[in-house]
Amino acid sequence: KQWYQRRVRGASDFNTLCEKFFPCRELAKAAYINDSHRYHIAQDQHMQRVMTTKQMIADMQELMEMNVVKNNEIMNTVGVTGHGNVPCPQLMTFELLTHGFGASALSAAFNVVQTYLDEMLKCMSQ
Repeated sequence: KQWYQRRVRGASDFNTLCEKFFPCRELAKAAYINDSHRYHIAQDQHMQRVMTTKQMIADMQELMEMNVVKNNEIMNTVGVTGHGNVPCPQLMTFELLTHGFGASALSAAFNVVQTYLDEMLKCMSQ
């Protein structure tokens, strides 16, 4: 139980650090400036690629979230050996290997990437 509380706290701290201190806007502006010659030629096409990427990441985040919720239910009822009806049982193995921090860390990283892509779309729309 104590490891679970530490995992939740660590994941929360990591998520806060990513949200508050990762320079998404600055990186998006730098990427836009460095590649601006490319965007003028096919900006609509590039914007579509960015939006498609955002959707793919959102789909993966949703699948991971469903898996984490199921894993927590299973670990509270069946124990760590049963997989029950989880979308991706291998993610449960990853969670066990990372002591429960892996999926939370990936989720925080995906949130940073989503924010970066949002900022990139803003730059391209101006």
